[in-house]
Amino acid sequence: MYGADVAQLRDTAAELRRSAERLTSSRTELSATLAASPWSGPDAERFRGEWQGALSRILQDAGARLAAAADALERNAADQEATSAAGGGATAGAGTASGPYGGSPDHPPAGASAQDVTRWWDSLTPAQQRELLAEHPDRLGTLDGIPAAVRDQANRAWLTHELDRLAAEEPPRTIPNTSGWGVPYGGTVSNPAWDAWHQQVATLQNVQHMLDADRSLSLLLLDTRSGPVEVALAVGDVDTADHVGVYTQGLFSNTANADGVRDAAASVTALNATARDLLLRDGRPGESSAMIMWMGYDAPQNVVDVLSDAQAKTGADRLASFADGIRATNPGTHLTGLGHSYGSLVTGLAASETTAFDSVAVFGSPGIDADGLAAVHVDDGQFYVLQNPGDPVAASGWFGTKPSDLPGAQVLSTAPSAGLSGATGPSGWLPVVGMVSPIGGLVMAGDYALGQHTDYLVEKSTSQNNLAAVVVGARDRMIR
Repeated sequence: MYGADVAQLRDTAAELRRSAERLTSSRTELSATLAASPWSGPDAERFRGEWQGALSRILQDAGARLAAAADALERNAADQEATSAAGGGATAGAGTASGPYGGSPDHPPAGASAQDVTRWWDSLTPAQQRELLAEHPDRLGTLDGIPAAVRDQANRAWLTHELDRLAAEEPPRTIPNTSGWGVPYGGTVSNPAWDAWHQQVATLQNVQHMLDADRSLSLLLLDTRSGPVEVALAVGDVDTADHVGVYTQGLFSNTANADGVRDAAASVTALNATARDLLLRDGRPGESSAMIMWMGYDAPQNVVDVLSDAQAKTGADRLASFADGIRATNPGTHLTGLGHSYGSLVTGLAASETTAFDSVAVFGSPGIDADGLAAVHVDDGQFYVLQNPGDPVAASGWFGTKPSDLPGAQVLSTAPSAGLSGATGPSGWLPVVGMVSPIGGLVMAGDYALGQHTDYLVEKSTSQNNLAAVVVGARDRMIR
């Protein structure tokens, strides 16, 4: 026999599809069980949060991968039949009827990298691309390797679809109390399903408001598949920009928080304006920049979770893939990862998983990982650190050595300089002497320490200037 056993391919595909359906069914049943469960208390709420975040997504992603693998096997079976019918033998790398890079007009091949996705998309005809954009915007909007302009169109369409769907699916705010705890038996308690629904609606409304208020923004990610909605907003043309920065936040970053989304978007917009100004002052008016506010992971929402790197590791996987997608669609860009606080850990870990980043800048960072710069895939001299003098998180070194102490790290100033504002140390007293956690100092030092930890992106500050200089590679404009 030459080639593949068609019957065996189809049998295996059917088994994979049944397994995918079982995973999907189990995920749905578990979600319903948890929503109706009388289990209450801090442990219950914590587990429900974990389920709605990472755990549910793991099952969903596994089911999707199994289904994609089944599709691939069925396509291989069809290709083998076509080849045999034509009288030819099986030829490695011959491709499929849908294009030279595999997959189908509906989706790329199973396990495709971001570069594979870009090649697959480019292999489709314009008509196939238009049809996929119209029929499956949710699929394109979350697919790393699709051009940013296409993702923006897809995610805007999906945003409208999801707002309409959720408006018609509001669950009851309360459900009967069957546990006997908290209120008399037979009363009602808050419905976790409504809380999750409301969080999704709030996020989508926040995003819609931002897009309506600022027409320069584009929507590069809108993932509503499970748990907190994941979002990425960009200013500038990510597909063509000579310089792109990806900004990741940390503790309390939450897409359902209107202020959090608005403030972060405003920060990247102002940062991009500063980057463009630096290009002009540097004699490079022909170069362009773009900036992305990436909220593509389930960030810690309490002072317990922020002490663990578990959510950072999950976020790093997604950030690395997102960066690979930018690199695949804009291979010549200078790409910088920008991470604040816990987001610096996410960025540092992501930079150890991909070679897509040219530079990394961390600020207010509790550490990037135990291996330090040895694991970060950027060239020598391209890892930058900013640390305010009274920032207790940056002083903690909770996740390994303080980044400012790492050999080879380029430490940039945050102090006032040349007409720029900046953070200064306390006069006559030290708010934080010893640190036992990356959040303990905030409690000890109050508003002063909080400001020292959060003001790195203040407009017209030294730190904002330095971060913009890193993004556009303006070494002479960096203040040390």
